Amino acid sequence: MERGERSGIWVSGWHRMGYTYSDGSLMSEMLVKGIKKLHQLVGNAIITNASFIIFGGGATQLLNAAVYAFSSNSSSLSPAKVVTTAPSYPVYKIQTKLFNCRNNRYEGDTSLWKNNSVSQMNTTFIEFVTSPNNPDGKLNKAVLNGSNVKTIHDLAYYWPHFTAIPSPADEDLMIFTISKLTGHAGTRFGGWITAYAWLKCEREEDENCYEILKAAKIEGREGSSYGAYDRYVRLSLIGSQDDFEILIDLRLYNTERYRTRENKFRVRASKTVYLTHSFFLWSLNSLLFMLVRFEFNHETWEPSWSRGAAKEAEKVAGIECSGHGRAYLDGLILNGHNQPLCDCNTCYAGPNCSLFLSNCSAHAESGDPYFLEPFWMGRAESSGILVSGWHRMGYNFMNDGSLISEMLVKYINKLHHVVGNAIISKNGSFIVFGCGSTQLLNAAVYAFSPNSSMDSPAKVVTSAPYYPIYRTQMQLFNSRDYRYEGDTSLWKNNSFSQMNTTFIEFVTSPNNPDGKLNKAILNGSNVKTIHDFAYFWPHFTAIPSPADEDLMIFTISKLTGHAGTRFGWAIIKDKGVYERMSSYLSLNTMGVSRDAQLRALKLLGVVLEGDGTQLFKFAYSTMKNRWTKLKEIFSNSKRFSLQKLSPEYCTFFKTSRDPTPAYAWVKCEREEDRNCYEILKAAKIEGREGSLYSAEDRYVRLSLIKTQDDFDILINYLTKLVHQE
Repeated sequence: MERGERSGIWVSGWHRMGYTYSDGSLMSEMLVKGIKKLHQLVGNAIITNASFIIFGGGATQLLNAAVYAFSSNSSSLSPAKVVTTAPSYPVYKIQTKLFNCRNNRYEGDTSLWKNNSVSQMNTTFIEFVTSPNNPDGKLNKAVLNGSNVKTIHDLAYYWPHFTAIPSPADEDLMIFTISKLTGHAGTRFGGWITAYAWLKCEREEDENCYEILKAAKIEGREGSSYGAYDRYVRLSLIGSQDDFEILIDLRLYNTERYRTRENKFRVRASKTVYLTHSFFLWSLNSLLFMLVRFEFNHETWEPSWSRGAAKEAEKVAGIECSGHGRAYLDGLILNGHNQPLCDCNTCYAGPNCSLFLSNCSAHAESGDPYFLEPFWMGRAESSGILVSGWHRMGYNFMNDGSLISEMLVKYINKLHHVVGNAIISKNGSFIVFGCGSTQLLNAAVYAFSPNSSMDSPAKVVTSAPYYPIYRTQMQLFNSRDYRYEGDTSLWKNNSFSQMNTTFIEFVTSPNNPDGKLNKAILNGSNVKTIHDFAYFWPHFTAIPSPADEDLMIFTISKLTGHAGTRFGWAIIKDKGVYERMSSYLSLNTMGVSRDAQLRALKLLGVVLEGDGTQLFKFAYSTMKNRWTKLKEIFSNSKRFSLQKLSPEYCTFFKTSRDPTPAYAWVKCEREEDRNCYEILKAAKIEGREGSLYSAEDRYVRLSLIKTQDDFDILINYLTKLVHQE
């Protein structure tokens, strides 16, 4: 809080709305440079020019990503054996068992394998090494060695405020986290690990130290959670100062006095840990805009510590980039407050994006929803938000201990009520948050799958053409609990309802790529349906009636256009499914970044302003204009055709409305044009092949939701192509 002016940052309503950065990556290059500089300064890790860096939603996500990367993807090889040395961080075991992947299996303590001829086995060993260790703070080393041993070094709190740094780490795979570097656990950038006291009850009769401390009103974590005896308890030392003082002054002091006078038990801490508060510059990359004077209750309020963030915001917002690009705050944060560069739109270049590249292709492959950017730039004052350096630093919300914002849940309820696209029962519905709908999709599959080794794996199916993530994500996780089984049509006429197998059907409505309002095909007591409603909003489709399904997934990406914020939610009727999804999301990423939830809360607040129609009117008008232009071009062609969509009555607009799909599903009609993707590519039009969506290669998906520059270039090339007929 002492560094409020330097650590606060204003996030504009139009900051980084796309899925990727201008270079197509998912990571900030400026943040990579900052991380390298940090490790060089601290001296706790060696990063060479041959090293690679990736980001994760906390170290929790990176742990399983590392296990996946080290495991063999060949079905002919035995699963990798995942091991660690007790006492160990319980997430290693719990997470590996949760994903239940065919490629790896948790095999317990390293000591079980230490004296075996590990290097001679035809099996990969993956050893977790935590240093300093959670829970006892020791600087652990790898136990196993050999060409078939892969080691994941969890260095979450290998920082000077938790341990001495004897030398920089130089391992093949090292995981760090902002959580224990700056204290921003809620940001979910890096991972989850704590500094603590590792207590032991010494008396022989005190076999359950957790219960003894609990009776003294001290809540810790049992030693058995870490693969140790219950004589041990872990006590966190990094809560608030109030928490620490209550622990020391009111609990341990009384416990020590009671031990001394009554000789009931003795408690010994393995190591004293002294904490310091240190702040590093936020990993949040932002574009900012604000007014530096506000009116509250007719009194003028002058900014103090937020003034610096406001100046940065105004400076960046004033860079116009010739109207064909955008300047972001990333370069200002870690680059000595130099002038940030413009991120140019497709086919534009130069320092201020004024140079048009005439030989450039139209890029219509991605689903970056930049068409909504002008809406948010027009609401700079109401959509911008200041994030302080101390905002929501903990893992949980303090008032209820949950991972989700209760206020954001209320906004989501209100949003669906206003739009009328989903029914949420006050007493019969549950809501969970995910890092975009992508994470929620697999969480739903996990929740619907049998969790018994006695049952056969669930069969996951969907109807072509379909969003390819359904297939690729199932194949990536390669779980023992479910398996991707192809198109729903393969099972439609079978007596699947009589099979002793769970079927999980993905239903996308409107569908990606063709925009149709799909319905479930399979039914029966053994059929579970995941309804993906990412595009079920008034600017992409008519809303004939509110959806009322057992499991419905939505995302802010296609609602407000903020794909880069990575925020989605699921509405669930069954409590058991809700609990299993919650468990998955907690162990995968410890929930959604609190910063992302704050931004989503602000954005939904703007959406709900007034009568709640302004965003949808703007978006529908834009999409209608684009679809009308596209249809006009294709109406003059016999070689190419668009998907057939009819006008429908929309309960939101209270009138019949024309279709406005997010994508054009183009078909090459000539018999000889079997590869439509290559034909369009030769005409400088980049789309996505129909085969990606399990359709014929006569089809190509073209995105209609990118910037106006992207759309204008696409229209120009399509017009030329049709005129060549």
